[in-house]
Amino acid sequence: MSRQDEGLVEASDGQGETELTLSELLIDTVDILGRSVLLTRRQWEVHVLSNKAWMDEFLHHVELAIESPTLINYDREFPDRECFYLVGHKHFEGDVMKVVIRYNDDEHGFVITAYLQRNKNADEVRKWPT
Repeated sequence: MSRQDEGLVEASDGQGETELTLSELLIDTVDILGRSVLLTRRQWEVHVLSNKAWMDEFLHHVELAIESPTLINYDREFPDRECFYLVGHKHFEGDVMKVVIRYNDDEHGFVITAYLQRNKNADEVRKWPT
């Protein structure tokens, strides 16, 4: 029986390899550039909801920002992170959904945080679309 058959998945959150049960994953998707992206329940609760409990209603929009972003920028402070933006959605009109993803290699990413903000960061360098 494989680890997938047992309901286990290996993931890395940048702190080392971790074995997670599938029930601990809130998002297991592929970004618009074809890379795997995970969001764990712990990351969502500790790094998003602990400071922004109102974000609980936006989990689906976080996944939407990963799969169909308006644009992707390189993070201005961390070279292994990218910022995915979803602009102009009717559920948060006037605000921008920002999802920060750390990529451990060219194919695997892990959501670090997500939040709404007023504007895209003008000082970030665009990655996509080019």
